[in-house]
Amino acid sequence: MNTILKAENVGKSFAGENGESRVLQNISFTVEKGEFVSIMGPSGSGKSTLLYCVSGMDTVSEGRVEFCGQDLSRCGDEIRSDLRRTRMGFVFQQPSLLKNLNVLDNIMLIALRENKKDAAAIQSRAMALMEKAGIAALADRGIDSLSGGQLQRAGVCRALMCAPEILFGDEPTGALNSSAAQEVMEMFRRVNAAGTAILLVTHDAKIAAQSERVILMRDGGIADDISLGRYQGGALEERTARVDRATRAIGI
Repeated sequence: MNTILKAENVGKSFAGENGESRVLQNISFTVEKGEFVSIMGPSGSGKSTLLYCVSGMDTVSEGRVEFCGQDLSRCGDEIRSDLRRTRMGFVFQQPSLLKNLNVLDNIMLIALRENKKDAAAIQSRAMALMEKAGIAALADRGIDSLSGGQLQRAGVCRALMCAPEILFGDEPTGALNSSAAQEVMEMFRRVNAAGTAILLVTHDAKIAAQSERVILMRDGGIADDISLGRYQGGALEERTARVDRATRAIGI
């Protein structure tokens, strides 16, 4: 496997009224091409901050982050923005879809801004992604008529329009019921099986148990890194129990 993402001794601090607040400290890990990694930890442990730093949405205070051999720590804002737009995908807890556009147009929007000349090809890709996500019949619907799970699957489709090398997710199932969350996770697994690496922040052991590795965070650092192997479907109880035991062992 080839390393697609590498964090080396990453630290992050923020200035506050009472001085500098250290949120991340001495974090090192890698994500290989096609790997599925989850990050877990209690509120305030630095999960989302770490995701933002390693994806180039934020800068690190210490250490370095490499994406496909390129040092994001030394890139300017424009280069990081280009990488996020063309080689990365992002899915957040609440998909930011526009109410004045239908589902298909929302999914196509960012790709069309990049290349208006290939509108037909972009629409074809969007429809193909929606078909795989089970929402093709909703293409002409307004987003207000969709369920939370349908909206999130539309958000995943939009994130995949540029065929990213890695997909970042920040609590993408956090606002969904268990059935809708599992539908989204099945979509993530199909995306991953097709070769896209995934780095996913979650608080849910059952969600994390469907990834290959689980990085456990506490107090701004990595407390453990558990290898589960690729999930092939079927019973999740044993994998989930293993994640639960690991979190209890380090007191989170």
